[in-house]
Amino acid sequence: MTEQFDTRRRLMAMFRNEMRMEKLENTIAKKSTKFHTNSAALMTTIDLQQRKFEKLNALITRRCEDINTRTAFTRAVREKLAEERQKNAEMQAQLEKANDERIEQMDCVRTLSDASNTFINPSALPARLKGVTVLREEGRWISLDYDGDDLKGLSTFWAQAHSGSASQKWQQLLSMDKAIMPTLNDKGNVNVSVSSIIEIDLTASPSHK
Repeated sequence: MTEQFDTRRRLMAMFRNEMRMEKLENTIAKKSTKFHTNSAALMTTIDLQQRKFEKLNALITRRCEDINTRTAFTRAVREKLAEERQKNAEMQAQLEKANDERIEQMDCVRTLSDASNTFINPSALPARLKGVTVLREEGRWISLDYDGDDLKGLSTFWAQAHSGSASQKWQQLLSMDKAIMPTLNDKGNVNVSVSSIIEIDLTASPSHK
């Protein structure tokens, strides 16, 4: 009887142990499933975050490239503007110098006109020399219309109509008129002295006196 009781007790103990083991296995299985589920969700979240990070990083890279490009462009524009301002200042100085010499040249034209009785159209200079010369002693006037480069024809005309000194001064004046009208791209200096041209003897009696 005692032996049967012991056997029964051992069987009951084994059954309880087996029940505890099954319960423990179920608990472990549930925890394992939850762990794998959580791990999968975490991996999905990490993957999404990684893709977002890559997109954000690519966007930041593009923005940095855009900023660098705009910075370089702004620098280039500023340098170009500074260069253009310098060119404009140089051209303005050239124009002012040419204008001053043009005014002086026109004064020389008037002086020579009065001295030689030759009156020209300033707007035709320097391409052509157009106007009239008055021979008061002969009571007549002669029209002239010469190409500005025809120095030989001009020399012949002035030599016949006026003194050799006046002829040379008119040639110098016409050459100077071409010299003081450089193009805007010409960086050379114009070293023509108008005052050196007006050296004819204005004390001599012109033909109309």
